[in-house]
Amino acid sequence: MGYPYGGPGPQLPPPAFGRPEPIPNSGTAIAAAAISLIVGLLLAFGTLSAGMFAVTEVDRQYRSGELYFVVASSGVAALVWLSAAALLFLRTTAGRVLVIVASVLSLIFTIAQAVDTVEPLALMLMFPPLAPLILAAVPSTGRWIAAESTSRPGPVRRP
Repeated sequence: MGYPYGGPGPQLPPPAFGRPEPIPNSGTAIAAAAISLIVGLLLAFGTLSAGMFAVTEVDRQYRSGELYFVVASSGVAALVWLSAAALLFLRTTAGRVLVIVASVLSLIFTIAQAVDTVEPLALMLMFPPLAPLILAAVPSTGRWIAAESTSRPGPVRRP
């Protein structure tokens, strides 16, 4: 019979010093993905509306290359936002990077549009892409993505 207070037997690990590693919080990443999904859906709706206007408008003054360029570029932006949201929901780093890149490009476009129109209310359009930029750039989003990538099991091999 061993000594009941710390004799031979299972030993506890030594105490860890320093700050404990924070538990990954999914709040910022899910919020960034949800806002990106909403922005992508709104852009897709705007693309469809502008495309239908370009096709059905009988007045020829609106049928210019500029209108078709706007429809095509907003369609590409909608696809980027929607794919970024889907990839971020899947906890990939590519989704986080796409959200950040799409947000920065949207902010640049919004600021250029506000300067061109000299309308101060056009700066209000800056807030929808600003929120996912901040939420995707915070470290907790990266920790949440990294926690999933380390806990994923490898390929399953059957005997």
